[in-house]
Amino acid sequence: MRDVALNWNDLGAAMRPVMFFALVAVSFPLGLGADPQLLREVAPGLVWVAALLSVLLALDGLFRDDVLDGTLEQWLLSDLPLSLTVLSRVTAQWIAHVLPVVLMGPLVALGLGLTFDTALILMATLALGTPTVMLLGSLGSALLAPARSGSGLLGLLVLPLFIPILVFGAGTTMAYAGGAEVSAQMALLGAMFVAALSLLPAAIAAALRIVTGG
Repeated sequence: MRDVALNWNDLGAAMRPVMFFALVAVSFPLGLGADPQLLREVAPGLVWVAALLSVLLALDGLFRDDVLDGTLEQWLLSDLPLSLTVLSRVTAQWIAHVLPVVLMGPLVALGLGLTFDTALILMATLALGTPTVMLLGSLGSALLAPARSGSGLLGLLVLPLFIPILVFGAGTTMAYAGGAEVSAQMALLGAMFVAALSLLPAAIAAALRIVTGG
């Protein structure tokens, strides 16, 4: 809760991912034209790509200040496991910066012509997929924590890891829009999330120990 409050104290920084998401979602139809059928076909992929790019903004400098101001050393000395502290930080970052994107996703989808049921499926895929993406990206952010400016390198490092989530997230929504049963795809997205939640906090903690020599 403290980290969420600190994130929202700087309202401009907190709103940057969701404003970027809205800008991308509005710009694509202007470039593609006003064909309703085309917009419906590209809507799931468009929303998912915009969401992933927004997550990258939320990941920028996730642990950088903690390394520079000595907070990370306090984490290492704490009685709490570092993996639990890391998970709390990533969760707070997701709530403050990415949850608004997840909630805005269905509204964008409706504006692009998807049905209400399909928009809800899209929101469910975002709710399952973006935490997984956030954890994957946090591993890259931990490795680049000592770098004062690593935004471009972070994108190159973690975007390839996002591709399976993008494929299943957008593909599930498109399959549902086509009338297919998507329970298996949703279960797979859920399994990816559970695997990431189980394994990545410890990996992120190990990365932070490596970059700080702790």
